[in-house]
Amino acid sequence: MSIALLLAVRFLHLSGSHYWLVNQDSGWFYHLARLLDSGEPVTRLHSGLAYPVHWLSGIFGLDTASLLIAPLLSVGLLLIIYYAAYRMADARVAGISALAFALMAPAMFIGYAGNLDRDIGTLLIFTITILLYFHTMYVRDSETEAVLAVALGAIALFIYWSWVGAVVLGAMVFIVSATLSLAPCKARFPWKLTAIMGGAGIALMVTQWPYLSHLFGQNIAELSHNPNAFILGILPFAFVIAFGIRQARKSGNELGYFLLAWVAGGAVMGLIAMRLAFFCIPALCILAGLGYYHMQGKSAKVLQSLTLTLAILGALFLGYMPPRTAVAPDYWVEACQWLETNTSPDSVIATEWSNGYWVLAIANRPTYVNNGSHTPEADSIVADLYCSTNDREASETLSGIADYLIMSRTESNYFKAIVSAASYSGDRPDTLFERAFAPTYQSPYFTTVYRQENIIILQPTY
Repeated sequence: MSIALLLAVRFLHLSGSHYWLVNQDSGWFYHLARLLDSGEPVTRLHSGLAYPVHWLSGIFGLDTASLLIAPLLSVGLLLIIYYAAYRMADARVAGISALAFALMAPAMFIGYAGNLDRDIGTLLIFTITILLYFHTMYVRDSETEAVLAVALGAIALFIYWSWVGAVVLGAMVFIVSATLSLAPCKARFPWKLTAIMGGAGIALMVTQWPYLSHLFGQNIAELSHNPNAFILGILPFAFVIAFGIRQARKSGNELGYFLLAWVAGGAVMGLIAMRLAFFCIPALCILAGLGYYHMQGKSAKVLQSLTLTLAILGALFLGYMPPRTAVAPDYWVEACQWLETNTSPDSVIATEWSNGYWVLAIANRPTYVNNGSHTPEADSIVADLYCSTNDREASETLSGIADYLIMSRTESNYFKAIVSAASYSGDRPDTLFERAFAPTYQSPYFTTVYRQENIIILQPTY
């Protein structure tokens, strides 16, 4: 039943026209999978869902595969949660845990999934690794096997996501281990594993310091797209999760504190970037199963019924409600389709980096910057184009980096951020971004090759 419900609400959400797995960032996976389908080599290591989509596209075709892959991986994770809860408790707890995941999943898809750091594939690898770590370290009492489990999981996350995925896994392992060693159960602390992770962390700091120093100076992105969906997905389970936490504490054993530590780890990482709380979802589902079947008193039946009713209604509502950024605006789709039809395949497109995946996925054209590949220097160059008051300089700059510049009204929502990335300080009136949308705009340094009310494509003529 849980699998059927998960697939039902997921495909309800995907009933419309989607170019991407979930949101615009998934266009990167779509783009890489299309390259793989055409036989082109993909040298980028951190390819996320691209290879699974490519493999599935051999059966269903690329567009259908991009819609199927996330639900199929979700079913896999649901089965893992069921099995883990079954081994930890019994079939009744496992059933409710799986059901909780099925009902939380629509909120996760709408509020989170689609990015390398938050898609269902990442959570699948992460969950398997954490469960294997607990089993090898605290059930089999073998730190050597635990080191191997964590190492394999870290390598998988590195290939799938990047070194950041391995860091998130290492942080969770450390939080879980420290909590269990300090809890009343006094579990053994994995000193060998901690030393290895510490050494790897130091090596990472040395080799990645230029990137890290830049990252520390930036605002870290928080919940993407629709955070309310994520909150609404968990809220119906608040009472049963609370009972599950109480039951875990009462157990006094390593298993109970493991689940609590897993949730605590998500909360701690959520202080750094709220979206990282995503990684404690499986633990919350198992705690919901424990709480549901350990409620006592006259109000227990009422709370159980209310929980399931609200969760099912919420899942169906969220499944029917399309996420705000799952699909590009129509004017972006039409402009990208024009690019695909009217430009050469090797034409490079410049646009603000957050639009880059739309160009990759729909126009099938390379970009100067995109969501997964942009540097502060490149962002500054693009920002200077948007903010330029000198068409000759802008045309010369564009000619050196790309063949076309595409700008849209979408960028008006965050134009201040674009201005802040420019190489100059202070306000500039009459920018290229403002002037280009005027119906009367003409310039000897640009040819307007495509124009709609909300989007424009310029070609340099300098």
